Amino acid sequence: MNMVKSRFNVMFEKGFWVAYLEVFHKDEYQVGRYVFGPEPTEPEVFEFIVNNDYSRVRLSRAFKEKSKKEPQRINPKRRQREVAKERNKKSPCTKAQEALKVHMEEWKRVSNKKKKEERHKEKEERYLKKQLKKKEKKKGH
Repeated sequence: MNMVKSRFNVMFEKGFWVAYLEVFHKDEYQVGRYVFGPEPTEPEVFEFIVNNDYSRVRLSRAFKEKSKKEPQRINPKRRQREVAKERNKKSPCTKAQEALKVHMEEWKRVSNKKKKEERHKEKEERYLKKQLKKKEKKKGH
């Protein structure tokens, strides 16, 4: 049976209310981000979820989720330190933010490559135009 689990978190981030949609399917993980802007009311969020308005959320490419090992017995002091670290983490969905960051970096890399090719093509066209102009001058009339 195919089961898709998803998680929807709404949080205040840099002056805007942002929703993170995390989707878990088999061993794949996808994440999307939607900016609400001003603080959304409960009915707005509920309507967003119920109406499956997910077409407005662009999901990242699927990441393979790492399998979790069975935890071994941990020293109590170490466990305490780990708990303290977890408590100091900034937000509950850092995994989603990391996935989005990877997605954005990939998009940025593709975009930069495309821009570089366009600049090169433009430079080549200018060079050819200059050469043609040079030839016409040399030819004379």
